[in-house]
Amino acid sequence: MATFKHISSKNADYGAAEQYLTFEHDEFTMKPTLDGNGRLVLRDDYRISSLNCGEEDFAIACMRSNLKYGKNQKREDVKSHHYIISFDPRDAPDNGLTVDRAQQLGEQFCREHFPGHQALVCTHPDGHNHSGNIHVHILNDLAASYKDRNEYIARLCSFPLLILDDFGMERGTEYGLEQVYNVIDSRYRSGKPLIVTTNLTLEELQNPEDTAHARIYDRLTEMCTPVRITGENFRKARAREKMEQLKTLLNRKESL
Repeated sequence: MATFKHISSKNADYGAAEQYLTFEHDEFTMKPTLDGNGRLVLRDDYRISSLNCGEEDFAIACMRSNLKYGKNQKREDVKSHHYIISFDPRDAPDNGLTVDRAQQLGEQFCREHFPGHQALVCTHPDGHNHSGNIHVHILNDLAASYKDRNEYIARLCSFPLLILDDFGMERGTEYGLEQVYNVIDSRYRSGKPLIVTTNLTLEELQNPEDTAHARIYDRLTEMCTPVRITGENFRKARAREKMEQLKTLLNRKESL
């Protein structure tokens, strides 16, 4: 089983996205990790491939495509789409999932759902906060030449189970909300199961700020049974652990 997450980006530096996939980054600040000489640290293990880029690298191919179709030239334009397919950690021991197999599945998904588009597919063996789950990153310039968004939404509704992670964190533009509504409404009409994770409270879902949010939240609260999950934020706990480790290290240096 896998979860599917989508992130849109207005960053015109396509090379920065590739750098994130291939070099170590701090999981909290998202800044690149540097060694003692101030150089970037390459990730220990990953698989990466590009699709429909010819003999050019991903960044050059995307910029050339944008110029050809006259797209993504304004600051407010979405320059790229980032999809993350995260597999259950148990898929490795139970189903024989490997990094190579996950990479193949990512490339297959990309060919089926984004045919003809420049894309970068990269698989990491370690999940966020070193959870150990294999996950696949897919980067593409879908906005550059993708003409039939209805077909894309229809594909989302074809999955037996759709999971929307971090709902409520998407951009609150009129266009963005319209796309979120289209996905949820299509899923609503298909009658297939939907799981949504969010930091929004039930009160916020029941009292939307405007009509655009209201029609989205109304469908969600009808389709889904709310389950509140409480507990300590593991990211904050991890941050405290790192701070204590740093204090211990500094104390040792002072005592030398």
